[in-house]
Amino acid sequence: MSAINQKIRRLPGFRFEAQAPLREDVLPRMDVALIVGFASKGPVGIPVAIETPEQFKTIFGNDLPLVWDRGKGAAVYAFLAPTVRSFFRNGGKRCWIIRVARIQPNGEKPLNRACFNFFPLAGFARVNFDEKGIKNISPAFARARARGSWSDDLQIGTAILSKSVKLLSLTGSDDEKTVTLEIGVNDSIKTGELIRFTFRDEGLVLLLAVAKIEDSQKNNLPVALSSFGKQIVRFTSNRFVWLKNLPSDIAANENYNVQVKMWTQSSRTDLEADPESFLFERPAVLRVEAMKVKLKFTNLSAADSPSNGSLLIVQLNTEVFCLQVETVSFDNSETQEKIEVIGQAMVCQRKIKQPASIPQTERLSFEFWIKKDAKSILKLGDLAFNSDHERFWGNLPTDEDLYHFSESSDEKIQEWTQSGAALNFPLAGNDGGEGFYFPVFAAAFPENYLGPVRLLGTKLQRDGLEEFDEALFLDDKLKNTGFGNLLSEAEFIRYLSPRPRPLWGIHSALVPETETNRAAESSPTNPFYAIYSLDECTIISVPDALHCGWFQTTDDGQITSPPISSPPLRPEWWRFQDCRNQDQKKVSEPLWGNFLDCRIRVVRVPENLRLKEENVSSGKFTPVWENTENDESLVFVLEESTTPKFEFALEIYRGKKKESETLERGAGVYFYRVRAESGQNISDWSTGLAVKIPQVESWVANSSNDYKSDVLLAVQRALLRMCAARGDLFAVLTVPEHFDENSAFSHVAALRATKGLSLATTGVEPFSADETTALSFGAVYHPWLLTHEDDFEALRNIPADGAICGVMAGRSNRRGAWIAPANEQLQGVLGLSKNFRRERYLDFQDNLINLVRQEPNGFLVLDSDTLSDDSDLRSINVRRLLSLLRRLALKHGAEYVFEPNDERFRRQVQRGFNSLLDVMFVRGAFAGTTPATAYQVVVSDTVNNFQSVEQGRFIVELRVAPSLPLKFVTVRLMQTGGRSNVTEVF
Repeated sequence: MSAINQKIRRLPGFRFEAQAPLREDVLPRMDVALIVGFASKGPVGIPVAIETPEQFKTIFGNDLPLVWDRGKGAAVYAFLAPTVRSFFRNGGKRCWIIRVARIQPNGEKPLNRACFNFFPLAGFARVNFDEKGIKNISPAFARARARGSWSDDLQIGTAILSKSVKLLSLTGSDDEKTVTLEIGVNDSIKTGELIRFTFRDEGLVLLLAVAKIEDSQKNNLPVALSSFGKQIVRFTSNRFVWLKNLPSDIAANENYNVQVKMWTQSSRTDLEADPESFLFERPAVLRVEAMKVKLKFTNLSAADSPSNGSLLIVQLNTEVFCLQVETVSFDNSETQEKIEVIGQAMVCQRKIKQPASIPQTERLSFEFWIKKDAKSILKLGDLAFNSDHERFWGNLPTDEDLYHFSESSDEKIQEWTQSGAALNFPLAGNDGGEGFYFPVFAAAFPENYLGPVRLLGTKLQRDGLEEFDEALFLDDKLKNTGFGNLLSEAEFIRYLSPRPRPLWGIHSALVPETETNRAAESSPTNPFYAIYSLDECTIISVPDALHCGWFQTTDDGQITSPPISSPPLRPEWWRFQDCRNQDQKKVSEPLWGNFLDCRIRVVRVPENLRLKEENVSSGKFTPVWENTENDESLVFVLEESTTPKFEFALEIYRGKKKESETLERGAGVYFYRVRAESGQNISDWSTGLAVKIPQVESWVANSSNDYKSDVLLAVQRALLRMCAARGDLFAVLTVPEHFDENSAFSHVAALRATKGLSLATTGVEPFSADETTALSFGAVYHPWLLTHEDDFEALRNIPADGAICGVMAGRSNRRGAWIAPANEQLQGVLGLSKNFRRERYLDFQDNLINLVRQEPNGFLVLDSDTLSDDSDLRSINVRRLLSLLRRLALKHGAEYVFEPNDERFRRQVQRGFNSLLDVMFVRGAFAGTTPATAYQVVVSDTVNNFQSVEQGRFIVELRVAPSLPLKFVTVRLMQTGGRSNVTEVF
């Protein structure tokens, strides 16, 4: 062997080999699932392809807590995330996800909508121009990448990045400026870039966005003046603002009445339409002291007070200036509440006489810093301020922009936002391209982190899940359409109606889009990019239709404040007390008439103990307090207790800061107090603070005793109709966790009942006598599975449909869709939610429920029945085989469109389908010992008679005997006018 290797020698170096492309699989895929449910984030109503659980978590987030279950004493979570993980764990390779939530509120529940969170950008302003100059100035806002409350805990900071550049000239009028710069020969100035000119002696700053860059060759720029290795760039711009200090006519220590525009929670319900609707004006008194601006507000509640780092727009006569909040103090009285804000201010103007001095010139960009918790910070840098620049921060897309189905008129999403750190960055832009953004107060590192603007509604409402009904899952125009007309009606709504629109919920799978803008694991360099479609799905599950529903409790959330704590024991104050009196008094000051240690002094009590946040439902909050002591050695001690008298108080913070961020707290009431320490001297305890963490915002799940299956019946009926209309989609169904044998049997009986024997549920009629074949497109499984996952700490029961979909997909991949998805061990299952007696196993089989059972070799299913009474279609593998033949006929039948309908063409078609069916026969799809007894391809005159040919129709009958002792089942492919249709004949 060594001698042979010595003869095969190669020259050193690189060698390129072209790898042959993989052969396309002859049979269509039957392993792709569609899973519909509730998620914490991600695009709403837009299908997204997922190939790993990690991709699902990246796009759709962690498990979504919904409501509180009083019976179990635990939160109820959405079932979508565990279903997806179970699908991949049991053999699935690819699935599509549709997040459903209500995004259009109704009149009765205006707050029930999934909406975006908006984040103010610390120190950033936005200005709009008109022909007169500055039209208006407002704080700048970004928005969350996806709808929902998932971003409530995020805090946003900004950091300015600057790069010095040599200025050659700065000229122009109040309407347009011309700038000439010297930059590196390999460098470039880009349109939309922000340039800052600082005139230090005059206290002026000019912020200018590059608009029109001149061609150096056409305009004969003085290249000779540039240094070696440098180049000269000249550009003009009409988008600029001047910043200056407060005018001298504002006297120090005098009061001025002003109007202040600030952002806070509003009473409007359409907040996401325009961020400026967050802004409101309040009167205040302005006073300048020690180079700082003070604003005093009267009758402004603490909840509406501005946060440190927020930007206020102040109107004083004709002057408009921006004030960045540095400190906020409170003065409570019995009659009114006064708030004092201290900060630095800059006047924004359009027309200022340009100084003659040479300014410091810088090119500006910035970074987003996002703090998820005390230790986790995400960064995204090299961002531009304005829309003309290719890296404009406003181009950061929302999930709905990124994953939407593409149309020919769609604008191309910036490529830099689809790769690297920007791909799943939590923020998105919020600008139509008209505003001019600039930093009023710049910092190299974030000095303040700001949370989202407080929106109306609870978390469940802002997730669009306040009302649990069938409208979350079904398209309202299609939910009661019979499966015979369902496909044509869906095509009319999507393409032919006066106002075409996408279909909603599960009905999105009826008319799959031909292209999707992006699928997970794809990129513009991938040849399969933008050709994914829901048409590839053959399995569907809707696990979140199993919830029992919920309601909001009437708990008003009022709690009693803790009593003022008695002074602490200070033994050093009673060192020389009477020996006969052993009781040490608890007082706030020592008895000054006695002998005392000279080091003893009274430390002031911390005041105004409060919370930074208004909404504490997440369990994360920050107690803050005030103290006027100037002692640098002062240390603050914060205690927490679950009782108002602090019997079992726990010290949770000791340090010099006047705030302490808590970790996550569960539902309940917590009490806090703080004191100051300086050496051996300690202050009294502050006034106590009570904090109540609601149980998932007081939303409570309906008990199992009050459960009504109307929503579940409506969704499952519509789901079976949709699967029958498509003909190649199979529904995996389950029943609620608490259902026993009789409840499960009753539910399946109601699902299978026809009109006259069962009532309509939430507008969805039972099946008619002509629709009973739809029952063969679904199967029911019970009970639920007990699991433990890395992404979820506790044990919990989840529906079985995720595991079953995974088994079905795995079997299709390994052996074929005609193999029954049964007798295979389910992975990741620790137990069952209910254990039924073996004597009832036959009852489950007779009632067409596939029972998940515990056997010596694990947890598995030993049944494989659909809901159909027809013995030919009762087995899942037969239905899946027919669906495969349907997809096969449509895929390869399209090759024969517009061919001449003669004997030669018929023989060609027969040979083509014979070769395809022969592959399936060899793999065990059909019964029979020979191909002749297993399948037939009929194209003769018996099906293609003279009248049919004259009508332009061509019919192919595929008669197959599934791998069961059954009669032949015929799949007929018909083509008329360029359109194909597949029907089943028995």
